[in-house]
Amino acid sequence: MPEQKHKTLKPHWVERFFLGTGAVICFGATFGLAVADRSASATVTGAMTAALLLFYFLPSFESVEAFGLKAQLRARIGEVDELLEQLRASALVSSRINYAHIGWSTRMDGPSWRIRKGWFDELSQNLEDLGLLPEAVHKAKQPFLDFVTLDLFLPFEQMVQERLNEQTRLQTKELASATLGTPPERVAALNSSIREIDAKRQMPPVIDDPLVFSFSALVERRLNDLPIPEGDKTKLRSFGYRIASISDVVQATKSISSEALDELEKYEADAAAWLPAYREIFVEQGGVN
Repeated sequence: MPEQKHKTLKPHWVERFFLGTGAVICFGATFGLAVADRSASATVTGAMTAALLLFYFLPSFESVEAFGLKAQLRARIGEVDELLEQLRASALVSSRINYAHIGWSTRMDGPSWRIRKGWFDELSQNLEDLGLLPEAVHKAKQPFLDFVTLDLFLPFEQMVQERLNEQTRLQTKELASATLGTPPERVAALNSSIREIDAKRQMPPVIDDPLVFSFSALVERRLNDLPIPEGDKTKLRSFGYRIASISDVVQATKSISSEALDELEKYEADAAAWLPAYREIFVEQGGVN
């Protein structure tokens, strides 16, 4: 084993000997030519000296461990990695705020849904370019996606409210036409029903709700204890499930599909765009304004 090591090192020793000797000779020649005021020749031999010295010391630089540079390089890389992780963490925090801000801008007269989708896509691409884990990016997107589902849920909720209004109108009309001959139990039942309807008017929360990932679950929860006929619930459910097929794709893909954008823009252009569908569903029951 030592003999093999000796054979490996010997060629390097020979090369260094001749390189060193050549450098000394060239340096001496350079000095002599400089004294003789032969600057052109001295320049050539000086360059040869520098080249020979470079090749002489080059093996020393093959390992960056010489002069402790490897340790310094590792330290610098560690600092860069730490700064990158801090940048990624900061980007996640700021992006979550930005996503929420884009979502909240839909509450008032602000940029159109198409513009907001463009912001959403650009922000999402920036996070992906930072090399963040998909799970972290999806979590950051969630505040905005909640607002998408909320805006898709609102037309269904408008239908629910209209149906509750219709129930209240019918019962109020019957109550107003009650006479002395109307059984007190019926009057009490009508008053109780009207109060129950009023108590069920408030829409359950959608933002930050675990059910936001399943629109059909939101629909079922809303319909579950409404004081309206089961036939009405079935018809409302048919409309809600159509929207569910759009919202659930948004939540599953963490992106806004063209179908979702079309639906959002429809209600953005006309907040009462749900009325034709409502009239179509309940046309045979009457009582629709």
